[in-house]
Amino acid sequence: MRRPGLTGDIWPDEVQELLLQAALLPGQRGMTSWSVVRPRIDVDYLPAELHRLIPLLWKALADRGQNDPDLARLKGVYQFSWYRNTMLFAEAAGLLNELAAASIQSMVLRGAAIAIGYRRDAGTRTMNDMDILVPPAEFHRARRVAAAAGWHPAVPAHPLERRLGAAPLRNAMGRMIRLHSLPSANLALPNAPWDGVWKRGVDIRVRDADSCMLSAADQLVHTCIDGARAGSGASLRWVADAMAVITAPTANLDWDVVVAEARRLRVTLQIGEAMRYLKQALDACVPKTVLGALATTPTTRRDRVSHLLSMTTTPRVAPAAEIIGRFTRFTAEMKVLQAAAVMPDYLATELDVERRRDFPVLVVKRAIRAALSPRPSLASSAVATPEKAKRQW
Repeated sequence: MRRPGLTGDIWPDEVQELLLQAALLPGQRGMTSWSVVRPRIDVDYLPAELHRLIPLLWKALADRGQNDPDLARLKGVYQFSWYRNTMLFAEAAGLLNELAAASIQSMVLRGAAIAIGYRRDAGTRTMNDMDILVPPAEFHRARRVAAAAGWHPAVPAHPLERRLGAAPLRNAMGRMIRLHSLPSANLALPNAPWDGVWKRGVDIRVRDADSCMLSAADQLVHTCIDGARAGSGASLRWVADAMAVITAPTANLDWDVVVAEARRLRVTLQIGEAMRYLKQALDACVPKTVLGALATTPTTRRDRVSHLLSMTTTPRVAPAAEIIGRFTRFTAEMKVLQAAAVMPDYLATELDVERRRDFPVLVVKRAIRAALSPRPSLASSAVATPEKAKRQW
């Protein structure tokens, strides 16, 4: 939904925000938020993104000693998440060891890094797969190592891999990993330098395997870029993940790096608004100097257009504005003609088109589909009911 002073309509609505506060805020304020939101939800019919907060919510309620008739059921969701993640980490650790044996550096990204490196609890962060980054020059060799270890493509390789900057792989037990050549497909075009990200990496241990994860500053920036945007599919998880980084007592969060990386990636508007939201809604300890530095960073018209598009849902053609906004940001330092020259390849990757001559047919098909099947806004979940939950699932 829209929020005064912030761009777009991707921000949590009232029910979502109360659940986030109940799950993330300690003491009386967390208890009060749960008391207010509890009569407005049915835990049997929570939309998917809200359902993913249940393990973290149960942990918060249990730690506060807060009673609820459904507490045992919430605990069951946590236990299921813990079991799935523990099994995933155990099998992914074998691949991390194989990569290390082949002298291929690895980095654990996203949910697994949050669960292991910040929350220190395998159950509170739900996930369906584990993200592992390798240096771009080693990506194809890492795929061969993964194949030898029993991890094979979960879907046809192209063009999904090009769009994600990662290869989804599955083993015989059905566990999934995403093997990345880039930290995120939402950060920059493939030729952007990432040496600093690797140098700032922090050691991490996944079961019996040694790897590393992003520094706290990089983790925070990447979490916001991937989540605080239209069509991210993680409209609430990014908030919980960002708070895990900010509140972790051993994170050593370097705010100067947050500002520097936001400027390098041309996302000061997005990071600045994400930090303001976290401070307003969840009392996040974001220094005023950081908010000021992000707010006063010069931006171009293309930066501002990109930001507006990236933060706005387009219900009838769901990803359209965000895709165009991301391209505008990626090419912000190019001249207009240079950007136009690379746009066909970018759209081919985003829209799963192998040949340029297929664009007109695809555009017509999608326009017809959008006209015949209008979709509700992606930003709102309102009050969960059985009927509404069926529509949203």
